[in-house]
Amino acid sequence: MKEDRFSPKRMIRMLGILISVAIYSVFLAIICKFTIDRVLVLVFINALYLPLLIAVIEMERIRGHLNRNEKSDFHQLFLCFLAAAACYVGFFFMPAYMAPVMIPVMILSCGGNELIGILGGIYFNTLLCMCSSGSFYEYAAYTMLTVLSGILLMVISQKKYKIYGCIMTVALSFAVPSIFYYISSFEINYHQYLSAGCSMILTAVFSYFFADRLYYYAKHEKERTLAEIIAENFPLVQEIKNYSEIDYAHARKVSSVAEECAKELGADDKTVAAAGFYYRIGKLEGEPFVENGVRLAEIDCFPKNVVKILSEYNGELNAISSIESAIVHIVDSIVTKFELLDKETVKNSWNHDIIIYQTLNEKSAAGLYDEANLGMNQFIKIREFLTKGADLF
Repeated sequence: MKEDRFSPKRMIRMLGILISVAIYSVFLAIICKFTIDRVLVLVFINALYLPLLIAVIEMERIRGHLNRNEKSDFHQLFLCFLAAAACYVGFFFMPAYMAPVMIPVMILSCGGNELIGILGGIYFNTLLCMCSSGSFYEYAAYTMLTVLSGILLMVISQKKYKIYGCIMTVALSFAVPSIFYYISSFEINYHQYLSAGCSMILTAVFSYFFADRLYYYAKHEKERTLAEIIAENFPLVQEIKNYSEIDYAHARKVSSVAEECAKELGADDKTVAAAGFYYRIGKLEGEPFVENGVRLAEIDCFPKNVVKILSEYNGELNAISSIESAIVHIVDSIVTKFELLDKETVKNSWNHDIIIYQTLNEKSAAGLYDEANLGMNQFIKIREFLTKGADLF
């Protein structure tokens, strides 16, 4: 199975990120009435930064460090870059040293990870200070806060350390700009300290009330994706429904039964529900069914575990290698068998159980689950669930 494929959805979101960054640069150039030489400097900075940004985002995604989702479609990262750019537009109109730069960096860190948050913050700080004629000390203060905010977010996101993280964030958001301002001027300016205090209040409100919630929400991107891709309004769901009502009903049945079965075994029920629904998706494209199913799933940025189960369809190309994959295959086989038989034939409980027993024994004897780490007790649990608890009609 090929590990990664081009995804138009992911590419569109990446272009959206780059456009949001470019719009911020254009805004600064217009509002500051840049001369041609300063425009060229701005273009040069973007030419250095944007390829690095693309490379880091893609590298972190492939490594699974982008919200623990190797198949992220960059949707929430795009929204976070828009929010960060909007914050920095507002910062341009604030007095020197007052910008609460920790807030957009935390937003970017939630949308991607701490490395992307810091990289994005340094870029935005560079343009902000360059275009607002900020001093080296202002830039140094913002850069220090940028690096610290990525680290502090990890502390704030831990419930038992949240209050300590917030206290450190609030203290640093006031102390760092105040100290650097004093170093730059060697004077005590109460107006400047009042501005730093305002910045501290904004940072305190965000870090205490919103940062950990945003972090928790962002880090569960994969779980939300699993629910979204089998929702009624998802385009691929509608495509299956339009292709065949029978296949759609089959997919819904396999998904629901497999999900309940996974819960009985303590397996990943959300992954099983999604994989069960799309197990025969390759039929939309025709032969080769398995390769086409995997291709469609990767184009829509399905989570990695779902794609893997689809690649193991019926054990044709790849062996069934997990309990989740085995559950999906078993349920699909049983539901298919019941669909082929007359309801009256299997209405009798004895016939009902015999069909399930025979189907499971046939699949097991064929060695389909040898590499799935499916123990005898788990196999019996699946059988008991299907005979007693599952609604197979």
